[in-house]
Amino acid sequence: QGVNIPFLFNTYNNYSKFNKKEEIKKSYREWRNRTENRFTADLCIGCKICEENCPQGIRISEVLKELDEELM
Repeated sequence: QGVNIPFLFNTYNNYSKFNKKEEIKKSYREWRNRTENRFTADLCIGCKICEENCPQGIRISEVLKELDEELM
């Protein structure tokens, strides 16, 4: 679906760790509102194929939903 999972997880980790919350939210909103080259969490359809292939057993679709809600 075009979701850039590694990039979004890194963004979410930075959001959680560093004192740049508003800057990261602003960037995410801009990425999400693009008409082309979108890669944001809202594109996830919950098929869970990525979860089947995740060596860490992360519930990626749930984290993406949480990430999108938090950063919007």
